Formats: sequence, structure tokens, C-alpha cells
Amino acid sequence: MLMAFFGTLNAQSNDNYRDGYVVLLNGDSLNGYVMDRDESAFGGLLKKVRLKPEKGWKKKYNPSQLRYYKRGENLFKSIWLSTESQLLRQRYFSRQGEGEQVFVQVMHNGAIKLYHWEYTDEDNSDIEFIPLLKKENSEEMVRATQGILGLKRKRLAEYFMDCPPLSTAILGKNISSVSEIIEIYEDSCYEN
Repeated sequence: MLMAFFGTLNAQSNDNYRDGYVVLLNGDSLNGYVMDRDESAFGGLLKKVRLKPEKGWKKKYNPSQLRYYKRGENLFKSIWLSTESQLLRQRYFSRQGEGEQVFVQVMHNGAIKLYHWEYTDEDNSDIEFIPLLKKENSEEMVRATQGILGLKRKRLAEYFMDCPPLSTAILGKNISSVSEIIEIYEDSCYEN
């Protein structure tokens, strides 16, 4: 009976591993099975990413030890993230050495980066995310949506002032999704 219990526990923990890899700070890639979350009823995000290599021992990595990791089809990047509150607004920055290093899911990686900064909801242990847009070569990021309230139009229009057609379209409610913002910025306002 006791062996069956431990066998069930072991099988449940293995269900959270997916094919993937980690990329160390020196650029080396290690392949295997990656786990970054507990998908059980009372699970959530783990503080460290676990790699079970094809050969060898399991290892744990925090954001300061990795550049990237991939779990299944999802790619995550380690970034510095700091926040500042200004006049009831939360501002987000990615500046080397400021704030804390966190993993963000890379949803789009072009002239505009779209990251999902995941967190575990304290009430129900669900994994939620904050969508952050970041222009290439910029330290500042902007939160794209406010939950069910939709796009943060005023803040987005301000962030994209360098692209008047996009800023105007956002304020005029001619855009309804983050993907439209990315497409218009990269097609109309970004110069390689």
C-alpha cells in the first residue's frame, strides 16, 4: 500500500515535466525535461526551474542562472524587472541590475517584445499573467491590458507617442488587441 502511494506521488510530479532545454549564462544548452510549475489543484509556479537531463542528475535554476528556458512549446527569458509607482500608475522597467530577475514568457520577439509575466493567484493558486510590451532598445515596458477592462489605452498611446498613427488609433478605439498594436508598430513605425 505504501509503495503504491509513493508511486502515485512520483507519477504526479513527473506529469509536470515537458520536453525542453535551459540556456546557461555562458550560452551552453542543456536538453531534457523541464518543470517550472505544479499543475495540480493547489499548485502554481515554482521558484526555481527544474531540469531533468536525459543523463545525469536533476538540477534547479533560478533566473540569475539562466538566459532562457523552453518547456514544451513555451519559451521563457530571464530579465531584470523593476516597478515604480507614479501618480497611481505602475511603471515597469527592465534595467540591468535593478529590481529582481524574473522569468517572463516570450509571446512575441520582434521590434516589440510581448512578455507574459506570470504569477500565482493567492486566492485560488491559478497561474495568471501581466502582459508587458517592450520596444527594442528601450528599458521601459508598458502593461498592455488591465484584465477584463481591456487595453490600457491612455498609457499605451503615451508609450507609443513615437508612432503617431498607432497612438491615434489606440485613443480612437480603432484597435482592440495587443496583436494589432504589435503589427501596426512593426509595419508602420519601426525602422531596421
